[in-house]
Amino acid sequence: MLVVSAALLFPAGAGAVTFGSSLSPNRPSNAGFGCESMLRPNPFTNQPELQPTGHSTCSLRSNGRVGSNANWSGVPRNGRIVSYAVRGGRNPARVRLTVFTGSATFDPEFDPDEGPGNDYNCCTARYHGPIFRPPVGRIARRTANIRVYNFRRGIRLYFDVVGLTVLGRGSLPLFTQRRHFGFENGSAITTFYYPFARLREPRPESNAVDGLELLMRWTFVPTR
Repeated sequence: MLVVSAALLFPAGAGAVTFGSSLSPNRPSNAGFGCESMLRPNPFTNQPELQPTGHSTCSLRSNGRVGSNANWSGVPRNGRIVSYAVRGGRNPARVRLTVFTGSATFDPEFDPDEGPGNDYNCCTARYHGPIFRPPVGRIARRTANIRVYNFRRGIRLYFDVVGLTVLGRGSLPLFTQRRHFGFENGSAITTFYYPFARLREPRPESNAVDGLELLMRWTFVPTR
């Protein structure tokens, strides 16, 4: 699907395309919690509640929306990230752009009766950008020139995923829809890693929460 969508998005001579949140003023950074907390369902009531993580750092990425790949944070093909932006809340934490890498196998001859064949591995951090603190209630914009990849080798696809690392106390750049763990169609999903993902450190474990939109957008330019 990623290979096909890339071909549709980027015909010959195509230019920059922006991905991620719209950063609309109607979607403020209002979740109000930082890396020290994670949103989890109460084991008895299934209602969302903040639980301590024991960490002051974390990494996070958009994981699309329920029922679609819209707003997924994977790069569509080889290219460069040329700019990105993050919206701050009332007490913004320090953040830095993070590029993860992952891979997946797509085997058309895979037979599920013969055991595991197709797989998806994500993520390992491979790049950290400069640290900055978004302004209170406003958007921080940064230029960049970061090479990113999405290519196929045999039946395996290798791809980069764009996210953020958060360092220290302060609120995360998240818009909450106030409805979580119902996985309603169209609900934004954000995936968290505690503590933050260090360079070249595989992090298969994660905590995905619906109803949270990562307030980050990035501009991509395709290259060969």
